[in-house]
Amino acid sequence: MEQVKRSCAEVDDKFYDTFWFAYDEWSDETEANDLKKDLIDWDMDKLKKGSRFSITEHIFFSVIYAFCGITFLLVATSYLCLAVGAYVMYTRMAGLCCSCCLGCINFAALITAAVFRFNSAGKFAALSKAPSKWEGTDSVALISDDRTYSDDANVILALWIVQLTACVCSCCVNMFFNQPKIVIQSQN
Repeated sequence: MEQVKRSCAEVDDKFYDTFWFAYDEWSDETEANDLKKDLIDWDMDKLKKGSRFSITEHIFFSVIYAFCGITFLLVATSYLCLAVGAYVMYTRMAGLCCSCCLGCINFAALITAAVFRFNSAGKFAALSKAPSKWEGTDSVALISDDRTYSDDANVILALWIVQLTACVCSCCVNMFFNQPKIVIQSQN
């Protein structure tokens, strides 16, 4: 585990993404020991990526928060255009065109979030009891145990489930409204 205990400089200042490695306090020791076996073979590049659970700039996991968040905002804007489209045809057309493309982007965001959360590093970080709440300024940061990496993993999982539900409901609703009308004529 010496390889895991690298300094902040060695991991390109991605301290949040790698802090849980060195903290060594886990909610499930057995599962943590199994996941540690995967870490033995990690090279420095993989170690620098860490859990990718961070929400700060310059850190890779911010991709999840940014990608999923922006996708949600764009989908909401598209649906707002559809709602306004009841009165203005051009917004309805824009909303319909965008919702098709945004459905594909939302699906890609779902897959990306699932890969980052459920890979070895994501599962391992989710077991960590290390504090993850940072208080203070850029030059002086204090760690608070109000929130842990396990809590962060639960938030990511909850948001992923909400996004998955929205994606499935969107597909079902769009499919229902776009089905052809069946007209049964009586034979007289």
